[in-house]
Amino acid sequence: MRRTDFVLDPGPAGATRLARALVAFLLGLARRLDAPLDDGAVHALRRDLKRARAGLRLVRPALGGRRFRAINLALRDAGRELAGRRDARVLVDTLQRLVAEAELDGDGLAPLATRLRAEWR
Repeated sequence: MRRTDFVLDPGPAGATRLARALVAFLLGLARRLDAPLDDGAVHALRRDLKRARAGLRLVRPALGGRRFRAINLALRDAGRELAGRRDARVLVDTLQRLVAEAELDGDGLAPLATRLRAEWR
């Protein structure tokens, strides 16, 4: 099967409207990043970052390669930061469950749990 790239070329006026909508969407994401993040908020932000990157790909011709790459990399890096938080949370939960199920003394694992909790918050 051959992959087909879909690109929007709405002309200068349409590209301007799309870019403004994307900027408004990104500003909303930035405001949400300043708020306390629970698990649901992290999931929603990662999903919206993926949507923003998809929208960005549609207007790539209007942005130009250099500008597209800069914005795309910033969005990608923001998603990676959130993924680290999510992963730390999963590791903390897994560690607690393993200690409980195996009836282990968790004292030896306390430094690891502390570090993971710090990354999660």
